[in-house]
Amino acid sequence: MTLLIIFCLLILYNFIKGTFQFESMTKTSFIIIPIYALIMTIISIFTEQQEWHLLVTIVLILIGIMLGWFQTFSVRIVKTAKKDKYGNHIFKYRRGWAYL
Repeated sequence: MTLLIIFCLLILYNFIKGTFQFESMTKTSFIIIPIYALIMTIISIFTEQQEWHLLVTIVLILIGIMLGWFQTFSVRIVKTAKKDKYGNHIFKYRRGWAYL
């Protein structure tokens, strides 16, 4: 149980540390974590087949959509002068107060 609490605190710190400063976009936070959450949701729906699980999943999806829409109000995106190895501009973002 203690390890779970420490793990949760480390994840929480990882998401909060860059809230008010500009940082580069990473595949981990914008692609891998949502895909992992989707896969785990699908697995849990099929392994725990109870009638209320689908309803809870739909309600949580709607809440997630509303939270995502709310969080877009405070996001700021800046195009830097630097370019990546493919010649594309590097974008940095700041999440803002709505992420807390």
